[in-house]
Amino acid sequence: MAMKEQDVLNHLEKYGFKGEFGKSIWAMPSSLLNGFNYINVNFRYQILNFSEDGVYVIDVGQATNKIVDVVPQLIPASALVSVTLKKGFLTNKAYISTIYGDISFKVMKNIMNKKWHKQNYENLQEKYPG
Repeated sequence: MAMKEQDVLNHLEKYGFKGEFGKSIWAMPSSLLNGFNYINVNFRYQILNFSEDGVYVIDVGQATNKIVDVVPQLIPASALVSVTLKKGFLTNKAYISTIYGDISFKVMKNIMNKKWHKQNYENLQEKYPG
């Protein structure tokens, strides 16, 4: 069964977090941070949910492409310096700059069975243009 965006919000809610509908995208870390390690290199993909609290990072299992049942990580809004989403030729990019360092993610343009991903990226890019 294909993952729906509501599954992302349900996962956040399970751990007492409040995500926002229409603000989730699939991403793959393209670099590690210097001292601000929110990236778990054991997971191939993550789902980013942009909310008033900050950016939630949700791990997705490499073999299953399902949300891993672990507590989502939060990059708090108070630590965010800037967020930039840039369209690319083959993949898009998400750059998150924090007071601790920078993170960059590769963001696929389309993901099979996840139409919400493409629409959300376009909506978020209006808010965080690159």
